[in-house]
Amino acid sequence: MKSVYEIRKKVLRTIHKYNMIESGDLIVVGVSGGPDSVCMLDILDGLKRQLAVELIVAHFEHGLRKDEDAGETEFVRDIADRYKLRFETEKGELETLRADSSIEEKARDARYRFLERVKERYSADKIALAHNMNDQAETVIIRLLRGSGTKGLSGIPPVRGDIIRPLIEIKREEILSYLSERDLDYVIDSSNTDTRFLRNSIRLELIPQLERYQKRLIERLSKLSDILREDNAYLQELSEKWFQKNAIQKSSEAVEIPISKLSVLAIPVKKRVIQHAISLIHGGLRRINTVHIESILDLMNKDTGALELTLPKGISIKRRYGELIFTRAKHEEDISFSYRIDRPGVYHLREIDKHISFSITQGITEIKDMFQSEITGRSLIDADLIRFPLEVRNFRPGDRFIPLGMKGHKKIKDIFIDLKIPREERKRVPIVLCEKEIICIPGIRVGDKYKLNEKTKNILEISIC
Repeated sequence: MKSVYEIRKKVLRTIHKYNMIESGDLIVVGVSGGPDSVCMLDILDGLKRQLAVELIVAHFEHGLRKDEDAGETEFVRDIADRYKLRFETEKGELETLRADSSIEEKARDARYRFLERVKERYSADKIALAHNMNDQAETVIIRLLRGSGTKGLSGIPPVRGDIIRPLIEIKREEILSYLSERDLDYVIDSSNTDTRFLRNSIRLELIPQLERYQKRLIERLSKLSDILREDNAYLQELSEKWFQKNAIQKSSEAVEIPISKLSVLAIPVKKRVIQHAISLIHGGLRRINTVHIESILDLMNKDTGALELTLPKGISIKRRYGELIFTRAKHEEDISFSYRIDRPGVYHLREIDKHISFSITQGITEIKDMFQSEITGRSLIDADLIRFPLEVRNFRPGDRFIPLGMKGHKKIKDIFIDLKIPREERKRVPIVLCEKEIICIPGIRVGDKYKLNEKTKNILEISIC
């Protein structure tokens, strides 16, 4: 078994290999009190002069084990005092997190948010987590069982943004040997033996069985993740360059990709372009697996049949007019806005991430057809027939007005249907009112009462951008 010196040297090589730390960094060290984090803290403390860094100990109390949590917090506090390091702690309230996630996911999310808060509080540079080579192997197996592709099988990244994992190339048995030789105490989380949790079952039951066939299983799986991570990084770079050149991001919730250009790509790049589109509107690829990506490829190649897919977390993919359209579905009732417009100017409609502008000009000499005030992207109305303040709001059931050229009222819903505006987009369409009467749907329809005429002297132009 390696000595303390050899293990520290190995960790130092990992730090340099992945450029984890720069001289002068302030590092938030996540310490649970378990063997991995205690080992990591001791190694970083032993290297801090050589690396020219400062450390802060951060411990998150999940609140899942009433009989153990408080004791672990005091244990870690004592460790921080022993090393003469600043100490931060916080007790979690998991019920405030996502209701559709597992206990493990809630605990992880709560811990990461806490560590980010500590980092911001101290203007720190990095967050150090104690994932090791065994954790990496377990993660690869979990993702293999879930049907992940190359990216998922790349496992836990040694560096992700401001998060670093100095022990990622150290095996658990090396960690225990280090702690023993250094005579360091640690605590054992009782939940780590509960095989109802998938990771525990894999660690305690599946891996020992597999090691009967391959004694170096942990190293082999870790090496596999390294190889796949390198391959994935190269393909990811190709796909992102293609995406920037060819895809159209309408907003944070809508991306369009031309099928004709996407279809000629090699399959590995094609899949990553699709993943990139999903990630942009979803904020990541959690709960998205290979089966979902294959379904999107099938949709892309279809000429008939279902032309829409719904993925987990409300992600919608449609095939329409030669494009794949990725949107993050929102229930219509979730979108509601109303803005008071006191004077001409440009206003941001935050809920739909669009701007609406109001400007007044004199005369109609440059307008070829004064009666056609529905010019692409804007609406022109007789400014003398309205008065500020105006109101801009989204569509509501029952809305109706008299469109340009008609004598009677028409439901706005019917106008949307005529124009083939999808149901999920209708509450994202702004409508302009004057004294509670609809004067126009900017860029779509103008109210007949407010149209330009021979007597028009001033024109109000309303544009959506």
